[in-house]
Amino acid sequence: MEKDMIQNIAEGEFAILFALPEALLNTVSGKDLLSKRQFIDHVKGVVIDECHIVKEWGEEFRTAFQKLKTLPAVFNDVPFMALSGTLPTSLMKELPNILGLNNPVTVQESPDRTNIFLKKLHKSKIGDTNEIYESIFKTECDDLKKDPYNYPVTMLFMPVCYISQAAAYLKHLFGDGDITTSCYAVLFSRQDKVVLKTTVEELQMEYPRIRLILTSSVAGMGFDPPSVMRIIHARPPRTLSQYLQEIGRAGRRGQNSSAILHYNKRDIAKNIPGIQEDIVQYCNNEETCLRELLLKPFGLSKSPGIANENCCSFCLNEDISKLDKAGAFDNNV
Repeated sequence: MEKDMIQNIAEGEFAILFALPEALLNTVSGKDLLSKRQFIDHVKGVVIDECHIVKEWGEEFRTAFQKLKTLPAVFNDVPFMALSGTLPTSLMKELPNILGLNNPVTVQESPDRTNIFLKKLHKSKIGDTNEIYESIFKTECDDLKKDPYNYPVTMLFMPVCYISQAAAYLKHLFGDGDITTSCYAVLFSRQDKVVLKTTVEELQMEYPRIRLILTSSVAGMGFDPPSVMRIIHARPPRTLSQYLQEIGRAGRRGQNSSAILHYNKRDIAKNIPGIQEDIVQYCNNEETCLRELLLKPFGLSKSPGIANENCCSFCLNEDISKLDKAGAFDNNV
């Protein structure tokens, strides 16, 4: 930032200042701002959003996150607030020390989204990894081609290398075109700004033209399209917190939606960097309601009154099994 802008901020000309941790803590201009008594006196509160990523990202690749604990010493007379939609109980206990907070008050509400049906699917064990991913994205691309107008607005999370393959297949199906006429879009961290802007604007509509979005984890936090009805993961993310965050892109208007997770043993192997035990247990457990498994690490249970057919594939199969045992599917009846 230019010196004039730093001075304007310090003098309190702005009501709200949004900043990356790196901007404040790793740059000359940021450090200059934090050293100004005038600026410190103007600050009335500090909010750290998406605080569940501070530990993980701070350890992995964004070291400025580890310096956030110094801010309470800079602004020692103002309130701090840390926000998250997916904060596990274990991390909630660590957070005060990670952020340098003294005896914080915890306010918690369940992140259970009762309008999202949860489903797990075992990936094929036959064929190489490339063929397995192809079988997933080609199924969706073919369905989109058959009936793009009635295809549910879907976000398909995949590794970037397979996103490029899926995009090439879609181009083969639909021919040349651009984002202004296409019924699909591709989102990744370095996507063209025009494509990103057009996609986000289109997905704000009740009946968007774009029906299938190929994406990586870039469309997790802060991405809030109200028209999405389906989330598909071609492989599990590394943590249950991330999974809960990403499936939360569906059903934002309260419409019935679904979250489908494809997985196999290779996806949750212990040697995968950053893989957490909670997502491994979620994938491996075949004897418990998926919603209960999803909410357990957050110290919560599923919302009361949700019907089995609206809950998850495990609960739905339990109902079907009971009907079968009762003779409801007996051909002689």
